[in-house]
Amino acid sequence: MLGLLEAGGAAIGPMVQVLADPQREAEHAAVRDALVAMGGTAVDPLMGVLEDAGPELMGQAVRIMAALENEQALPRLLGIAFSPQYDSQLRVATQAAVEHIAGRRPAPADAVRILTEIAREYFEHDQPVRGAVEGRVEWWHWDAERSALEPREEAEDVIRRRLAARLARDAHAIAPGDRDVQHLHLATMLEEAAFEHGLGRPLPIEEGTAAARALEAGPAVLEEVMEEAIRRGHPAVAAAAASLLHKTATGGRAPESAPADPAPESPPDDPAYEAARRAPEADAEPADRPDPAELLIHRGASPSPLVRAAVHPDRRVRMAALESIVALQPNRPFAGSHYVPQSLAFTASTGGGPKALLASPNRQEMLRLAGFLTARGIGVETATNAREMLRLAASSPDYVLLLADSRLANPTIDVALQNLRHEYRSADLRVGVLARADEFRRAEHMVRHDPAALWFAWPRDEAAFAWQFDRLMAIESAHFVPPDERRQMASRAMDLLVEISRPEQRLFEVRATGDVALRALYVPELAERAAVLAGRSGTPAAQGALVDVAGRDTAPIELRRAAVAAFGRSIERHGILLTTAEIHRQYERYNASATRDEATQQVLAHVLDYLEAPTLEEPEED
Repeated sequence: MLGLLEAGGAAIGPMVQVLADPQREAEHAAVRDALVAMGGTAVDPLMGVLEDAGPELMGQAVRIMAALENEQALPRLLGIAFSPQYDSQLRVATQAAVEHIAGRRPAPADAVRILTEIAREYFEHDQPVRGAVEGRVEWWHWDAERSALEPREEAEDVIRRRLAARLARDAHAIAPGDRDVQHLHLATMLEEAAFEHGLGRPLPIEEGTAAARALEAGPAVLEEVMEEAIRRGHPAVAAAAASLLHKTATGGRAPESAPADPAPESPPDDPAYEAARRAPEADAEPADRPDPAELLIHRGASPSPLVRAAVHPDRRVRMAALESIVALQPNRPFAGSHYVPQSLAFTASTGGGPKALLASPNRQEMLRLAGFLTARGIGVETATNAREMLRLAASSPDYVLLLADSRLANPTIDVALQNLRHEYRSADLRVGVLARADEFRRAEHMVRHDPAALWFAWPRDEAAFAWQFDRLMAIESAHFVPPDERRQMASRAMDLLVEISRPEQRLFEVRATGDVALRALYVPELAERAAVLAGRSGTPAAQGALVDVAGRDTAPIELRRAAVAAFGRSIERHGILLTTAEIHRQYERYNASATRDEATQQVLAHVLDYLEAPTLEEPEED
């Protein structure tokens, strides 16, 4: 026994392997006594057994935990004691263990309350993970295939999400009809899955996955989970829920185990939504179910939660909401419909690379900082006053940070920061306020309540700037959308803009997206789709840009052909919008192409064909 105590954690794995082996049952009692004698050293490894092992080995761990009388195990034991998903003999033994440790036999309602409270504390980061050192935790895991209990070092946030999801799942298993518990279970499950799979990546929806289980809850519940996640500041949950809403095409049929939904605190004024929230009759036919677009988008005079999410400050939440809205294919006007092309246009208006915004009346200092940034592959744009800074910050999705002089005026920097956060297009910017010695106290006060802003002294050299840059980029790093993902978002947004600008579509006003299309014509990965969008926008500038791309020698021939085709469709729908001088320019280009390659000549000839086609035949008299 002294040898086992000296070995500590290294001895526990082999001892648990003995307990897992039914052929060594004669040794089990002695091993259990040894683990009890090890006291607190055995608690964390045995918690790993309670998380992952089968019912027989879990039963052994429950007996040891009862003998140890360690209250740390109570939440996990409560989940086992009252959840119907566990073996009945294991539940009875665990209830006895809980009574022994707690001094009384709790009711299932007590277990739900305790599990929910602790799960929410982990979820809201109000509960530290026991044993965490500098953000790392030793977590024990039972590998059933190898019959091995081993420790792994994990990030504290990973364990916090795992514990929240586990405890909420146990509470929901005990009380499946409790709506608040169901919300917490879905939220913690989706957050754990989103981080494990990778933020910004679509969740798999195969049977048994977190997304598949969330879809079973139906659109009304999933929408409520999204709303609550937005309100409580859980963007990963909100994005996951928003991305799944368009897949809930069952019309809101609730799972059979779920009770009828209570009326919301503020009932929406669309009767279709209320009809869908109530559990349908058992014999209801699919044709009787409300259209998902009606359920999730149309809410009378107020934008629905999904539509409001299209202008959420978090980029991933916005993108997920926009994709769901377009996928639902609404066919009549709805409150907030203008958010859709507006938000898509901003997301698609990338220049192709990351940028930083520098704001200071001191141009020399800005040039010095610009040199530090360009050495990191980051483009730079500048503003000399706060008003210009705010305008630029909301003009591009490519900004990864903003560095602002504490002496900015028109308005002052503290007012400017508030305005920056109230504009969804700039709300997520990391901001560094740069101050001189006499303004340190004021700068510190400016950023005190802004979690995405820090203040610094003006950096004297590149090393000081590098330290400041790293600190800024570390803010909420999990939710920071890197440049590569922003380019992917721009590509998806361009696809959606092309989709909602189809000629037969009359719901979204897309003429305002013409400027985005013109800029995207010069972004290689977006250019061909931008040509289609420009052709549909029906503006003189768009037609001029298309013929310019067609005549651009440096452009790929596929892009030039796409530009000509889009130009032709634009003329068919909107007529010729070029000026006489621009038309003459096209003839000059064609005449100058006599010595050019055949593909170029064909492209330029097609431009003239489209210009001349409307005049080939006189319109018939009515």
